[in-house]
Amino acid sequence: MVSRNVWAIYVFVGVVLSVKAKECPPLTPPAQGVLKCQRPNGGLQCMSTCYGSQVFDTGEPVVVRNCNHVTGQWEEGDYLPSCVDECRSRLLSSYLVSKELPRYTASGDTEANSVIPLSERAVLGPLASYWRPEIEDLKQYIQVELPVLTRINGVVIRGDGFSDFVTSFRVLLSSDGITWYPYTDGEVADKFLSGSTDSSSEVTRLLSCPHEARFIRINPLTWQGHPALAFDLLGCPIGNEQRSCKPLSPPPFGVVNCEVDGGQMFCTGYCLGDRVFQGEGPVLTRTCTETTARFDLPDFPPCADRDATELPFVNITGFCMETEEDCLNIENGDYQYCGDCHYFSTCSHGYLYVRTCPASLQFDSINRLCDYKSRTCTSKNRRLWLAERRMRQKMAADDAKVKAELAGL
Repeated sequence: MVSRNVWAIYVFVGVVLSVKAKECPPLTPPAQGVLKCQRPNGGLQCMSTCYGSQVFDTGEPVVVRNCNHVTGQWEEGDYLPSCVDECRSRLLSSYLVSKELPRYTASGDTEANSVIPLSERAVLGPLASYWRPEIEDLKQYIQVELPVLTRINGVVIRGDGFSDFVTSFRVLLSSDGITWYPYTDGEVADKFLSGSTDSSSEVTRLLSCPHEARFIRINPLTWQGHPALAFDLLGCPIGNEQRSCKPLSPPPFGVVNCEVDGGQMFCTGYCLGDRVFQGEGPVLTRTCTETTARFDLPDFPPCADRDATELPFVNITGFCMETEEDCLNIENGDYQYCGDCHYFSTCSHGYLYVRTCPASLQFDSINRLCDYKSRTCTSKNRRLWLAERRMRQKMAADDAKVKAELAGL
């Protein structure tokens, strides 16, 4: 006979076993990020991280979500934060607690005799702080000199907190404080930015084309009441960036382009004129990892005349870019590289940059991207190319022999 307690245990076990584990709804990977899910110990755990130097807008480098299979809900919530460029921190306010304070100047200042310095009044803070020029015309500006070269990604602006505010403005930049140039987005040479819509709300204007500078001026163009503002800059210092990987030096008659992606530096080298890397080919790539501070291969070999080395034959459909002159009068963008299907040429404001596709990919100039197979570039088999070369050399030698025999008659 079964006791009541044992029977109760049987019922409890039966109830637990009859409960079906609930799956949590799928998470959506963030833009510019990746989502990885796995099942440790039978559960479901997802981790997400951002590409390259971007981070989540919460400041976290990695976000973890765990599924509760009883409720079918994610324990930390089903929301994944957005990936943003980490080079968007507020620069001026962060310098207020730093020993290296920026230097502020202005074309004029109605509060020039105030006990509160311009460096504190002009930076976004309490509503009572602001800068206002003495003369109200289009020549007025407030200027900040940063301690180091800085990448500027945006401007945050606000009015005086009472009734005055700037409705549009220009940004002028300089590396030495002498030569100035207006902010351009790549399409408009002197881009005007819209400002505040009231006197107390902060307005953020991101720069679609970031610029590097040490000196920045804000030039009010239109305003409500009087041209009064407080501001901050979004960006990150680059003058004192410390990286373990250092760019490789180019050999004589060679060019090396280096770019950083996260913890790696990629250096792509190519030779000028009708030259190629000795015993290698027209273009090579070296990769350095920050953790080791070493490149996978040594320095680039010397550049030699094309006739004195062996290289694969490349067949290009359409036009391709190989020299700086090819980028003249050509719109900015990515194009086929003449020397190797695995590489592509980037033209930017008349300058040529040779860059590499990810491993095992080739550049397709129709889609202007790297793909598993290119419709616009093919490489002949190296063995076939060498056989053809030997045949041409033999034919040339035979022709020379025949000509010599004829000349001797």
